[in-house]
Amino acid sequence: SPNLSIAGMTEKTEPVVTETTGDVMVANGKNLYEGKCGKCHDLPKTNAYTAEKWVDILKWMQPKAKISDQERETIHFYLTRQL
Repeated sequence: SPNLSIAGMTEKTEPVVTETTGDVMVANGKNLYEGKCGKCHDLPKTNAYTAEKWVDILKWMQPKAKISDQERETIHFYLTRQL
């Protein structure tokens, strides 16, 4: 019935990271990393830290860089794909 398809469309599901969306997220993360992080200081090499250490660094720098939680996650996605 039509109600089922409408209900199905309104359910919230976690976004699936496909190869294409992954590529877009990497590109967005790279742009944010270079644009927001590189605005004030030289950028560390992306493989300079572990994925876990990048979490700490990004959380610490987030208020200074004035980035949203989503932007922080996108940057982390980019950085961890370079490890």
